[in-house]
Amino acid sequence: MRPAFFLRPVPAGLCIALVCAVTFAGGMSAPFFFDDLGSIAENPHIRSLWPLSSALSAPDQATVDGRPLVALSLALNHHLGGLDVAGYHLFNLLVHIASACLLMGLLRRTLRTPRLETTCGRHADIVAFAAALLWAVHPLQTETVVYVVQRTELLAGGFYLALLYAVVRFRTDGPVGRWSAVAIVAAFAGMACKETMVTAPVVAWLFDAVFLTGPKSMRGTTNGHGVGTTAAPALAPQPPLSLGPALLQALRSAPWLYLGLFASWGLLATLIAAGPRNETVGFHLGVSAWESLLTQATVIPMYLRLAVWPHPLSVSYEWPIVSTLSAALPGALVVVALLAGTLWALVKRPVLGFCGAFFFIVLSPSSSFVPIVTEIAAERRMYLPLAAVVVLAVVGLQRLLVAVAQPRRRAGLATAGLVLAAGIPAFGSAVRVDDFASVETIWRDVIAKQPDNAYARFELCVELKRQQRYEEALEEVLLSIELEPRHFGSRVALGDVLFNLGAVEDAIAAYQVPLGMDRADAPLHHNLGLALAHAGRIDEAVTRFREALQFDPDYADAHVNLGVLLLHQGDPLAARDEARAALAVAPKHDKALALLTRAQLGLTGSPASAGD
Repeated sequence: MRPAFFLRPVPAGLCIALVCAVTFAGGMSAPFFFDDLGSIAENPHIRSLWPLSSALSAPDQATVDGRPLVALSLALNHHLGGLDVAGYHLFNLLVHIASACLLMGLLRRTLRTPRLETTCGRHADIVAFAAALLWAVHPLQTETVVYVVQRTELLAGGFYLALLYAVVRFRTDGPVGRWSAVAIVAAFAGMACKETMVTAPVVAWLFDAVFLTGPKSMRGTTNGHGVGTTAAPALAPQPPLSLGPALLQALRSAPWLYLGLFASWGLLATLIAAGPRNETVGFHLGVSAWESLLTQATVIPMYLRLAVWPHPLSVSYEWPIVSTLSAALPGALVVVALLAGTLWALVKRPVLGFCGAFFFIVLSPSSSFVPIVTEIAAERRMYLPLAAVVVLAVVGLQRLLVAVAQPRRRAGLATAGLVLAAGIPAFGSAVRVDDFASVETIWRDVIAKQPDNAYARFELCVELKRQQRYEEALEEVLLSIELEPRHFGSRVALGDVLFNLGAVEDAIAAYQVPLGMDRADAPLHHNLGLALAHAGRIDEAVTRFREALQFDPDYADAHVNLGVLLLHQGDPLAARDEARAALAVAPKHDKALALLTRAQLGLTGSPASAGD
């Protein structure tokens, strides 16, 4: 039977695209913020597509460092539209829509496999469409779609779904070579987008064993909407699945496919070997594997709660490290119960067990024993795992509807339920997108929900400082330091704010604190140098500017301000060299051009002009 027109692949896909476009339209003008700055606005690698090696790379420790395909996508965006945010958001939205359509196609075909045909096959079209639509517009997805640099998650998720879809096509309608190649390419591409793709070969193997490997009747012609339509045995009750033999059969029946999929781990290992995020991820950062595991046991129940009731949502969660089992016990009991249920279901009811396994396996790289110390919890980690929750809910509702509703009323009830079920989360997502209207609204939203979030107050201070609202910035940075006295960034920001308020000596004193924290960076030394110069402490200021250039030889402002002081000290040749060094980095730097002119003319200047 042909499905209703709007449930056919093309109309259904267009419907998903339209609803997503309306839902996320408000995010098209959302500004770059947070990690967007280092990966996009301040990233020199995206400014040209050639040489390709540069476009595929990124600044050290940036979000897209070690994720070459994401870096290349940003370079393409820049090539087409510079730093116009609309193009970057449009790319993210299109990837998200494509992923939703892949999820729908994957579900349509999976629900018509022999193992599910008798229970879900007749309703595969509506179930697949509903699940894909609800997943696409769920409020938990807003951060991933609107926060530009999180296309790392979007692209990895898209390639993950493409891999699973290709495995279904490989097993059902061929040609074998084409679809196995698509699966392998998707695996390699995903590994070049984000490390969470590491689980994809394992999930594909489990998916193949549970849904696809088995009766020969699975391979046959299709009607474009399902699989196995010409083989009568496909509708017969299927024998209980023994997972171990099914896993072995999947490997033996497609050795080249799995050789290619598992080979993609080699690419990922090569990318990780460079340590692209070793300052934020790893066991050397003061959090043990056991502490990370206990902490994530308290985070995962929160993710599940947000999947059911997505409020309140935040781009930054202030989450404590859990060190004792007793502190983690309530959450740990929930997680252990769900894991035990998943293992039981994999043995007794593998179809149900796969959904639980999908959730935990996909989530495991970012939410288990590997410490990610700078971000304990993040909504975007639920991007793909949310699909398991949504699919279980939709299939459960479908089975309930079949059980309790009269046949002639099912279509109407299903349509009304779908409109309501999709409309409410879509509205919630549209409202949530409004929180991304500006950098200030983003961080004020976090603070409204978490007043004790020291990092959010620091980020708000940075934005207020950029707007030259120094009194307000001072209030926020003092609150941030009160909440987290050892936060390096807040201590530096305090010095910056005091300097801009004219309290130069107080600023110098404030800068001394982060210098004693056993860490420093170029901006700290540079800004301290500015304050010292304005206080007339020229020799000390020169030392600080030189220190800044030790950390960052391409720091153009440090070259210029050092040159200003050298010129004041009567060394025009050294000042000229600093001006030329700044212009080598930033050819249109106005202050560097002015300094070069003055140095060549032998003019001196006031040290207070540093930074002006």
